[in-house]
Amino acid sequence: MPKPELLQRIAALQGEGVAFALATVVARKAPVSSHLGDAAIVFEDGRIQGYIGGGCSQEILRMQALQALRSGEPRLVRISPDDIPGLPGYPSARPDDDQYVRVRMTCASQGAVDLYVEPYAALPLLVVVGAMPIAAAIADQAALVGFDVLRVREPEERGAEGNLSLERFTGPAEELPARIRTRQVLGVVASMGEYDDVGLDQLLRLKAPYVALVASRPRCAAVLDSLRSRGWTDDDLAVVHSPAGLDIGAKTAPEVALSILAEIVRWRRSRKTQAAPIADTAVDPVCGMHVSVTGAAHVLKIEGETRYFCSSGCERAFADAALSKPSGR
Repeated sequence: MPKPELLQRIAALQGEGVAFALATVVARKAPVSSHLGDAAIVFEDGRIQGYIGGGCSQEILRMQALQALRSGEPRLVRISPDDIPGLPGYPSARPDDDQYVRVRMTCASQGAVDLYVEPYAALPLLVVVGAMPIAAAIADQAALVGFDVLRVREPEERGAEGNLSLERFTGPAEELPARIRTRQVLGVVASMGEYDDVGLDQLLRLKAPYVALVASRPRCAAVLDSLRSRGWTDDDLAVVHSPAGLDIGAKTAPEVALSILAEIVRWRRSRKTQAAPIADTAVDPVCGMHVSVTGAAHVLKIEGETRYFCSSGCERAFADAALSKPSGR
């Protein structure tokens, strides 16, 4: 992927809130088909765009990139058949250190390549419902700590980016901007009683896993009762957090906003440690390499058994051997 095109693609993906990992060739030892600076993007579903080497290297990259996305930490990956002199070294990996990874190349090539794999998490979208000072303070501070912020207010602030009218926000989900429909949404409702229930109702429809409701306890109880009358169950309403924010003795609107954002950050970070397991892997029956089942490009189903391969070469070798095998009759 040419560098200008790659940079444009990265910018577009970040704007869309898509998670991906970027792998760059930072060292190589011939014979390998990649060159210094070659790069590829790996998505959460295992798809790869770009080029960093042949089939074996691509499969190793897929697994390492998915692991980097899960951990949220970058890593330097060396792919080589053995210790090859002349390739820049780095500290020996420790059992508890995922930053320096060495993977043995079991394919025919005797070259080596070092990849720097950097994960880019999907930028979280925080929907802030309300036009009051607390809502404005939350939106301002959220942008500073890395959230993509969408203000929902009535009336809509004309000509302002990152704003949506309450009428549009509470309309049919399929008519909402892609920015909302294609991403996980977190929410804060701070309309001070003006439209708490309708704002919360739409955030629940968007399956927001966390919604902060800025309201007194009596007001919160009334809003939740209103939502129950709309058909939401107590399990559905478990994502609503009220009173909102950590108890830091906040008094002013900016202080209340700070306490709410601190609670949201704590919630997000605690969930990262409970990430889903890495995708299943299988062993290539020809070369013995571990292959990610997610997005696998080389798959054969023979005699009712599915086999996964690191490259077309191993796939062909296995297929040829299976075809030449006596039937036993």
